Amino acid sequence: MQRDLPPDLQHMTGCRTPLVPTLSTMSDSPRVFLDVGAHHGETLGVAMESEWGFDRIWCFEPVNSCVEVLRSVADDRVEVVPSGLWSTDAMMDVHDPGALHASVDSEASRRGEIESCTFLDAARWFAE
Repeated sequence: MQRDLPPDLQHMTGCRTPLVPTLSTMSDSPRVFLDVGAHHGETLGVAMESEWGFDRIWCFEPVNSCVEVLRSVADDRVEVVPSGLWSTDAMMDVHDPGALHASVDSEASRRGEIESCTFLDAARWFAE
């Protein structure tokens, strides 16, 4: 049984019920965590803790040096996707790759370094 969204979210989304299942409606489903922009696994380390009970953890990271760090994690639940997620498939420049402030927005650059990276269409990835 799905609960109605709080009024403020109903206003923002135009929906009365959640667009995705809530944890209470997914009790028999595998628990999945998506770390989008996984960097060096700062969030991944927490997501792997047993208290969260994630069955599968997907790390999306477009920067090569960060992908190498993530691939060193020894946990069968972790899948590293060497791409970012976007509204369409694209190659884009990531400014200051490897930095915590890395961004596709050139205005965020502090060091002037650029890496051309792959981004996947998020809607298509979820559909597949």
